[in-house]
Amino acid sequence: MTPMLQRVEQAVSGLDAERRHRREEAVIIRPTKPARLGASYRSGNLFLLPEDDTDRPQPDPPDEGA
Repeated sequence: MTPMLQRVEQAVSGLDAERRHRREEAVIIRPTKPARLGASYRSGNLFLLPEDDTDRPQPDPPDEGA
């Protein structure tokens, strides 16, 4: 590798390190990683039917004459 390419690589890595340092200093608490895409679908069975709502009392319909 030529000395010029080494110098360019050194400058780029130094800039990356400085930016990383600034980002780490700006955040007090490191954010948690979000759940993987589709994780909620994988956690349960997609073929289960929802619970039947007939056990709960139904609300009175709105009064249309008022």
